[in-house]
Amino acid sequence: MDSSIGYLAAKYKSISAVEGGGTGLIGLPGIAIDIPALVGMNLRAIGEYATYCGFDVAKQHERLFLMNVLGFASSSTDSAKQVAMAQLVKIAKEVAQKRTWKEIERHAFVAAIKKIAQALGIRLTKAKLAQIIPAAGAIVGAGFNGYYTAKVCDAAYHLYRERFLATKYGPDIIQGDSSPSADEPS
Repeated sequence: MDSSIGYLAAKYKSISAVEGGGTGLIGLPGIAIDIPALVGMNLRAIGEYATYCGFDVAKQHERLFLMNVLGFASSSTDSAKQVAMAQLVKIAKEVAQKRTWKEIERHAFVAAIKKIAQALGIRLTKAKLAQIIPAAGAIVGAGFNGYYTAKVCDAAYHLYRERFLATKYGPDIIQGDSSPSADEPS
């Protein structure tokens, strides 16, 4: 599995940087093209990580997890990352315990998907505003897209590997708290 997913981050960072640079050349109209393309490309990247780790993204609970990975990667504050991580851990544990979609759907975090999508759109638009200057926009667009995609790929890599291990060894392997314990070195 590791050899299969080892190249994904480089692949998607390169593609997104080229796409961001190209749409950045256009200036302001390019933002309308760039943001949906960036989100779509990153969703595809996360989906590819999921597939290589043995998860079917056609299933509803996998799509929920995928959107939460995107929300986690694009969270700007530590508290927002902690909330997103708590949701991801909860989903991963329930999926590893073979819960049905109906059971998973009952949780309030399913409604959070809409909030993730709205917040993501706002965050990306704010980050892309420097792209409105046509020539400089190419540099900003390429740089931001590469940076953002690197964050998404890193999150997907670690979260899906953890889920793979949880599926293989049981849901108790997933840690709810990412801080080191008292007997672990910091």
